[in-house]
Amino acid sequence: FREGAEEGLERGLKKGLKEGLAEGEKKGLAKGEKKKETEFIIKMWQKLQSLEEIHALTDIPMATIEEILTQNGINT
Repeated sequence: FREGAEEGLERGLKKGLKEGLAEGEKKGLAKGEKKKETEFIIKMWQKLQSLEEIHALTDIPMATIEEILTQNGINT
């Protein structure tokens, strides 16, 4: 019984670790993409200073553009 329980625990830990790493990677990639999008929008704002042009060029919703700029201390 003890041997089976230990084997089950080991399998569970390995599976949990694998799933945890996959979830962490997914979250990390999403965070990186959001940071990249934020930097891109800020650079476009510095060049264009037009929400409409940024939206037209990127298809990013206007509300998202405004939110990103506001969160970064840029008044539109």
